[in-house]
Amino acid sequence: MNGSLIWILILAAGLAALTLTPGLARRIILLLLGEKGRAEVGQKALSSQPDRISLTPLSAPPGAEAQAILAGLVRLGFSAAGSFAVAEMGGLPIHFMIQSKESAVAAVYEHPKAGVWLDLFTRFRDGTSFTFATSRMGGGLEQRPGHPTVRAPGLDPAAAHARFLKERPAGAMKSFALAEVPSMFADAYAEAMAWRKQVGISAAEVQRVGMEKFK
Repeated sequence: MNGSLIWILILAAGLAALTLTPGLARRIILLLLGEKGRAEVGQKALSSQPDRISLTPLSAPPGAEAQAILAGLVRLGFSAAGSFAVAEMGGLPIHFMIQSKESAVAAVYEHPKAGVWLDLFTRFRDGTSFTFATSRMGGGLEQRPGHPTVRAPGLDPAAAHARFLKERPAGAMKSFALAEVPSMFADAYAEAMAWRKQVGISAAEVQRVGMEKFK
Protein backbone atom coordinates (compact mmCIF):
# COMPACT_ATOMS: atom_id res chain seq x y z
CA MET A 1 0.00 0.00 0.00
CA ASN A 2 1.11 3.53 -0.64
CA GLY A 3 1.77 4.66 2.92
CA SER A 4 3.16 7.99 1.81
CA LEU A 5 -0.08 8.98 0.10
CA ILE A 6 -2.18 8.05 3.13
CA TRP A 7 -0.11 10.52 5.15
CA ILE A 8 -0.50 13.08 2.37
CA LEU A 9 -4.28 12.80 2.67
CA ILE A 10 -4.06 13.07 6.46
CA LEU A 11 -1.99 16.23 6.26
CA ALA A 12 -4.14 17.60 3.47
CA ALA A 13 -7.10 17.45 5.83
CA GLY A 14 -5.14 19.55 8.31
CA LEU A 15 -4.11 21.93 5.54
CA ALA A 16 -7.48 21.95 3.75
CA ALA A 17 -7.69 25.71 3.22
CA LEU A 18 -4.03 25.95 2.36
CA THR A 19 -4.04 23.29 -0.36
CA LEU A 20 -6.87 25.10 -2.16
CA THR A 21 -4.92 28.36 -2.46
CA PRO A 22 -2.62 29.26 -5.37
CA GLY A 23 1.01 28.20 -5.19
CA LEU A 24 2.45 31.61 -4.28
CA ALA A 25 -0.11 32.12 -1.51
CA ARG A 26 0.69 28.70 -0.11
CA ARG A 27 4.38 29.53 -0.01
CA ILE A 28 3.66 32.74 1.88
CA ILE A 29 1.33 31.05 4.40
CA LEU A 30 3.81 28.24 5.04
CA LEU A 31 6.55 30.79 5.53
CA LEU A 32 4.44 32.79 7.99
CA LEU A 33 3.63 29.66 9.97
CA GLY A 34 7.32 29.21 10.71
CA GLU A 35 9.03 25.95 11.53
CA LYS A 36 7.30 25.57 14.89
CA GLY A 37 3.88 26.33 13.40
CA ARG A 38 4.37 23.83 10.57
CA ALA A 39 5.43 21.15 13.04
CA GLU A 40 2.36 21.83 15.19
CA VAL A 41 0.09 21.51 12.14
CA GLY A 42 1.65 18.14 11.33
CA GLN A 43 1.33 16.80 14.85
CA LYS A 44 -2.26 18.01 15.17
CA ALA A 45 -3.22 16.30 11.91
CA LEU A 46 -1.46 13.10 12.95
CA SER A 47 -2.86 12.93 16.48
CA SER A 48 -6.42 13.07 15.16
CA GLN A 49 -5.99 9.92 13.06
CA PRO A 50 -7.26 6.49 14.18
CA ASP A 51 -4.80 3.74 15.01
CA ARG A 52 -6.76 1.37 12.77
CA ILE A 53 -9.18 1.65 9.87
CA SER A 54 -12.26 -0.39 9.03
CA LEU A 55 -13.18 -1.55 5.53
CA THR A 56 -16.88 -1.83 4.73
CA PRO A 57 -18.06 -3.62 1.56
CA LEU A 58 -19.00 -1.11 -1.11
CA SER A 59 -21.99 -1.77 -3.37
CA ALA A 60 -21.65 1.30 -5.61
CA PRO A 61 -19.84 0.57 -8.90
CA PRO A 62 -16.46 2.17 -9.60
CA GLY A 63 -16.33 5.39 -11.58
CA ALA A 64 -15.31 5.36 -15.24
CA GLU A 65 -11.62 6.06 -14.60
CA ALA A 66 -11.36 3.37 -11.93
CA GLN A 67 -13.24 0.91 -14.16
CA ALA A 68 -10.70 1.45 -16.93
CA ILE A 69 -7.82 0.69 -14.55
CA LEU A 70 -9.55 -2.41 -13.19
CA ALA A 71 -10.23 -3.67 -16.72
CA GLY A 72 -6.55 -3.23 -17.54
CA LEU A 73 -5.61 -5.27 -14.48
CA VAL A 74 -7.96 -8.07 -15.53
CA ARG A 75 -6.09 -8.26 -18.84
CA LEU A 76 -2.89 -8.69 -16.82
CA GLY A 77 -4.30 -11.71 -14.98
CA PHE A 78 -5.56 -10.01 -11.81
CA SER A 79 -8.72 -11.21 -10.06
CA ALA A 80 -11.19 -9.00 -8.19
CA ALA A 81 -10.88 -9.07 -4.39
CA GLY A 82 -13.74 -6.73 -3.54
CA SER A 83 -14.55 -3.04 -3.25
CA PHE A 84 -14.59 -1.31 0.13
CA ALA A 85 -15.11 2.08 1.74
CA VAL A 86 -12.82 3.43 4.46
CA ALA A 87 -15.09 5.21 6.93
CA GLU A 88 -12.19 6.88 8.72
CA MET A 89 -11.14 8.54 5.44
CA GLY A 90 -14.51 9.98 4.49
CA GLY A 91 -15.71 6.78 2.85
CA LEU A 92 -12.71 6.58 0.50
CA PRO A 93 -13.46 3.82 -2.06
CA ILE A 94 -10.74 1.20 -2.60
CA HIS A 95 -11.04 -1.59 -5.16
CA PHE A 96 -8.72 -4.58 -4.60
CA MET A 97 -7.38 -7.15 -7.05
CA ILE A 98 -4.76 -9.88 -6.68
CA GLN A 99 -2.35 -11.78 -8.91
CA SER A 100 -1.44 -14.81 -6.81
CA LYS A 101 1.27 -16.16 -9.12
CA GLU A 102 3.18 -12.88 -8.76
CA SER A 103 2.34 -12.33 -5.06
CA ALA A 104 0.96 -8.98 -6.17
CA VAL A 105 -1.95 -7.00 -4.76
CA ALA A 106 -3.53 -4.05 -6.58
CA ALA A 107 -5.54 -1.26 -4.98
CA VAL A 108 -7.41 1.33 -7.03
CA TYR A 109 -8.36 4.42 -5.02
CA GLU A 110 -10.98 7.06 -5.85
CA HIS A 111 -10.44 10.29 -3.95
CA PRO A 112 -12.44 13.49 -4.67
CA LYS A 113 -9.33 15.70 -4.56
CA ALA A 114 -6.30 13.44 -5.00
CA GLY A 115 -7.95 11.73 -7.98
CA VAL A 116 -7.90 8.08 -9.06
CA TRP A 117 -4.71 6.08 -8.83
CA LEU A 118 -3.32 2.57 -8.71
CA ASP A 119 -1.06 0.95 -6.14
CA LEU A 120 0.67 -2.35 -6.88
CA PHE A 121 2.31 -3.86 -3.83
CA THR A 122 3.90 -6.96 -2.39
CA ARG A 123 4.45 -7.89 1.24
CA PHE A 124 7.49 -9.99 2.07
CA ARG A 125 7.80 -12.72 4.68
CA ASP A 126 10.35 -10.67 6.63
CA GLY A 127 7.72 -7.98 7.26
CA THR A 128 8.88 -5.51 4.60
CA SER A 129 6.94 -4.40 1.54
CA PHE A 130 7.27 -2.73 -1.85
CA THR A 131 4.74 -0.41 -3.50
CA PHE A 132 4.54 1.05 -6.99
CA ALA A 133 2.08 3.94 -7.19
CA THR A 134 0.65 6.01 -10.04
CA SER A 135 -0.55 8.83 -7.78
CA ARG A 136 0.19 12.46 -8.57
CA MET A 137 1.00 13.08 -4.92
CA GLY A 138 3.09 11.17 -2.45
CA GLY A 139 6.61 12.56 -2.39
CA GLY A 140 6.20 14.93 0.53
CA LEU A 141 6.80 12.59 3.45
CA GLU A 142 9.78 10.52 4.49
CA GLN A 143 9.31 6.84 3.73
CA ARG A 144 9.11 4.17 6.37
CA PRO A 145 12.29 2.06 6.42
CA GLY A 146 11.79 -1.29 4.72
CA HIS A 147 8.65 -0.11 2.93
CA PRO A 148 9.73 1.85 -0.16
CA THR A 149 7.25 3.37 -2.58
CA VAL A 150 8.18 4.16 -6.18
CA ARG A 151 5.90 6.75 -7.75
CA ALA A 152 5.24 7.20 -11.48
CA PRO A 153 2.20 9.47 -11.94
CA GLY A 154 -0.26 8.65 -14.66
CA LEU A 155 1.10 5.32 -15.89
CA ASP A 156 -1.48 2.94 -17.34
CA PRO A 157 -1.89 -0.48 -15.68
CA ALA A 158 0.28 -2.36 -18.19
CA ALA A 159 3.20 0.06 -17.90
CA ALA A 160 2.88 0.27 -14.12
CA HIS A 161 2.78 -3.52 -13.83
CA ALA A 162 5.88 -3.94 -15.99
CA ARG A 163 7.85 -1.46 -13.89
CA PHE A 164 6.52 -2.94 -10.65
CA LEU A 165 7.85 -6.38 -11.56
CA LYS A 166 11.15 -4.96 -12.81
CA GLU A 167 11.84 -2.76 -9.77
CA ARG A 168 10.43 -4.97 -7.01
CA PRO A 169 13.22 -6.33 -4.78
CA ALA A 170 13.89 -10.04 -4.64
CA GLY A 171 12.87 -11.95 -1.53
CA ALA A 172 10.43 -14.44 -0.04
CA MET A 173 7.02 -13.01 -0.88
CA LYS A 174 3.64 -13.51 0.77
CA SER A 175 0.52 -14.40 -1.20
CA PHE A 176 -3.02 -13.70 -0.05
CA ALA A 177 -6.38 -15.31 -0.73
CA LEU A 178 -9.16 -13.02 -1.93
CA ALA A 179 -10.84 -12.96 1.48
CA GLU A 180 -7.59 -12.07 3.26
CA VAL A 181 -6.90 -8.84 1.39
CA PRO A 182 -9.08 -6.40 3.40
CA SER A 183 -7.70 -7.50 6.78
CA MET A 184 -4.15 -7.49 5.41
CA PHE A 185 -4.62 -3.93 4.19
CA ALA A 186 -6.07 -2.79 7.52
CA ASP A 187 -3.19 -4.44 9.39
CA ALA A 188 -0.66 -2.75 7.10
CA TYR A 189 -2.28 0.62 7.80
CA ALA A 190 -2.12 -0.02 11.57
CA GLU A 191 1.57 -0.92 11.36
CA ALA A 192 2.35 2.17 9.32
CA MET A 193 0.33 4.42 11.64
CA ALA A 194 2.09 3.08 14.72
CA TRP A 195 5.45 3.88 13.13
CA ARG A 196 4.36 7.34 11.97
CA LYS A 197 2.97 8.27 15.39
CA GLN A 198 6.26 7.20 16.93
CA VAL A 199 8.44 9.31 14.61
CA GLY A 200 5.99 12.17 14.06
CA ILE A 201 5.73 14.59 11.14
CA SER A 202 8.39 17.24 10.73
CA ALA A 203 8.01 20.88 9.74
CA ALA A 204 9.88 20.11 6.52
CA GLU A 205 7.38 17.38 5.64
CA VAL A 206 4.46 19.75 6.24
CA GLN A 207 6.18 22.26 3.94
CA ARG A 208 6.53 19.70 1.14
CA VAL A 209 2.97 18.40 1.54
CA GLY A 210 1.59 21.93 1.57
CA MET A 211 3.20 22.64 -1.79
CA GLU A 212 1.96 19.49 -3.51
CA LYS A 213 -0.99 19.77 -5.86
CA PHE A 214 -3.91 17.39 -5.67
CA LYS A 215 -4.52 17.25 -9.43
